[in-house]
Amino acid sequence: MTWAAEDVAGQAPLSITIAENNVPGQAAMAQLAADLGAAWVVLQPPPVRGAAEAELSRFYGAVADLSPLPVGIQNAPDYIGIGLSNAGFAELRRRHPNISIIKAEGPATYIDALRQDTNDSFTLFNGRNGMELVDSLRAGCHGIIPGVDACDRQVAIYEAFVRGDEAEADRAFADILPLLLFLMHSIDHLLCYGKRLTARRLDLGAVHDRTPAQQPTDFGLEIMNRLSKDLGNF
Repeated sequence: MTWAAEDVAGQAPLSITIAENNVPGQAAMAQLAADLGAAWVVLQPPPVRGAAEAELSRFYGAVADLSPLPVGIQNAPDYIGIGLSNAGFAELRRRHPNISIIKAEGPATYIDALRQDTNDSFTLFNGRNGMELVDSLRAGCHGIIPGVDACDRQVAIYEAFVRGDEAEADRAFADILPLLLFLMHSIDHLLCYGKRLTARRLDLGAVHDRTPAQQPTDFGLEIMNRLSKDLGNF
């Protein structure tokens, strides 16, 4: 967090995701994020499989009530097994106005329904490594929070869209979509190959995984290299 704040140095809003598994831990990290100059924090749910929506809402609300910063929620039930419904988000916003951001992880059609069901009351971002970047923007996202591996291309796509050149945004997106689809087979797959692509583009040399971790195959690396052959260094 400190390194990121030093590198950003006020040039752009800094969002910090916190993932401690209890309310005091997340509240303490939210305070530290505020002390470092973050613009908002994004809460991940506690690592409890099958947690009821009411329990998740109470957890998020308790942290938000203690946070000095605006609060976002990362909602990724398809990837981590728990999350809130659209109605749950609407109620959470009503009870805790400090919760004003959602990093949703889902298709553009889900984003559109989420926006409508919460009456445009949230600032919305999508994740999923930007697999539906342009349509997510059309659905009402304020932006995308992708991985690092192709973020320079994704920034250019976003900038084309916001200046009104949707044709260029669609064209540039089509160029990298096969790579994004390959990388996002699963979170483990993304970490395995996305790390290696990022390291290649940053000239970092060998990648050393924190085990246990998915290991690449020769065929997987061939696919990654073929689909990213037009990406130079950052």
